[in-house]
Amino acid sequence: MLAENPFLVLSDVIYQSLYNDIIQLRMSPDSRLNESKIAEELGISRSPVKSALSRLEKDGLVYKKSGKIMAVSWMTKEDGYNLYEARSALEGFAASLAVIRITSNQMEELELLTKQYIAVCNGSNKDLNANDYAEIDHKFHSLIVTASCNPYILRMYKSLEGYLLHYRYCLYYSLGPEKLQRILFHAGKRHQAIFNAFKMGFTDIVRHEVEEDVHSMLNAFNQWE
Repeated sequence: MLAENPFLVLSDVIYQSLYNDIIQLRMSPDSRLNESKIAEELGISRSPVKSALSRLEKDGLVYKKSGKIMAVSWMTKEDGYNLYEARSALEGFAASLAVIRITSNQMEELELLTKQYIAVCNGSNKDLNANDYAEIDHKFHSLIVTASCNPYILRMYKSLEGYLLHYRYCLYYSLGPEKLQRILFHAGKRHQAIFNAFKMGFTDIVRHEVEEDVHSMLNAFNQWE
C-alpha cells in the first residue's frame, strides 16, 4: 500500500491493513496483537504501530488484553442491536431522499448490485460465494445513502460503515452457510423490491422496503448463537 502511495503516513498504512484484516475476519477474535512483534516483523519503530493500535482501540476493533498486548474484538449481539437502532434511525429517511436525487449512473450501479446480490442469494453465479454477500450488501446500502446527497447524513453513515461491514462478516461466521442462505433468500427479494421501487420513483415504498430490510437484522439475531 505504501509503495502505491508513498505519501501515506506509515501509521495510516498499518492501521488500514489491520483494519481490513479485522473487519473481514482474516484475524480471528481474541487474536493477540503484540506491538513489539508487529514492529519487528515490519522492520520499523514501535511508534507507528502503537498509533495504529490506539486508533483501532478507539474504533472498538481491538481491546487491551494485558499490559501492552492488544487482542482482536468480536462483535456481540448487543453491538448488533445497537447498530440496528442506528440504521433504523438513518437509512429509511436517506433512501426517501435518494429516490428523487439519485443519478442515472447510480441507478445503473444499483441495478448491477441488485443482480449480483440475487446471484449470491440463490447461488446462480458460481464465481460468487456466500462471503461476497457482505461486500455486495454493504455497497448496495452505502450507494443508497450516498445518493441522498446530504453530506451530514453521509458523514453519520460513514462513521458506522466499518462496524456494519464487520457485523456482516461476523453474521456469516456465526450462522454458517446453511442458516445464512435461508436469510439471504428473503434478503435477495427485498433488494429487488427496493430497486423496483427506485425505478418507479415510489418514495414511500422505497423507504418502507429499506426499513424492512434493516428490520430483518432482528431475524438474524434470533438465530445468532
